[in-house]
Amino acid sequence: MKFFDSSWSDKNLLSSELIGQVLGDGPHIKWSAGASRLQKAASAVADNTCVVSSFNLHYTDTGLFGVHIICHKNDAGKVVKSVWSEFQKFAKSGLNEEELKIARKKLQVSTNMKMESSDYLLESMILNPEHCDKTSDLETITNEIQQIKVDQINQFTKKLSQSKLTMAAIGNLKTLLHLDDLRQ
Repeated sequence: MKFFDSSWSDKNLLSSELIGQVLGDGPHIKWSAGASRLQKAASAVADNTCVVSSFNLHYTDTGLFGVHIICHKNDAGKVVKSVWSEFQKFAKSGLNEEELKIARKKLQVSTNMKMESSDYLLESMILNPEHCDKTSDLETITNEIQQIKVDQINQFTKKLSQSKLTMAAIGNLKTLLHLDDLRQ
């Protein structure tokens, strides 16, 4: 599932990244199921092992925010519905200061680890040359992350939840719901 998101130059770029951290960007410990909101929602209804991860893709003119789900074919319908419901619940209730504090730390650690890799910096410069000065200054990024407020993120989350949803699926799709069924 995915929504349209912020571009590299959009003021909501870091808000989008923080939302991804709150909802969960996959397990960080090998062989763990993860402890994110979306992962817990999926695991609660799945009969088999499943993995849920949010993702952010930012381009020069637009971006995508989405959720990547890997699950057993018999669980697909239940898992997708549960993940969608959790996202909707998050969009309505918003996040609190404690969740933002944790998300900031996670994003800072993730950013620091990426900055240690010359591959990331090179890729960043090649894909987005007009923004390479912004993506390579760790101190600036850290300061910008700290300045984001709960209200900004909650407004952006509501905007995301009201945008057009798109879904792609591969495999045996007998139990998978259609988008119209999810929106009800």
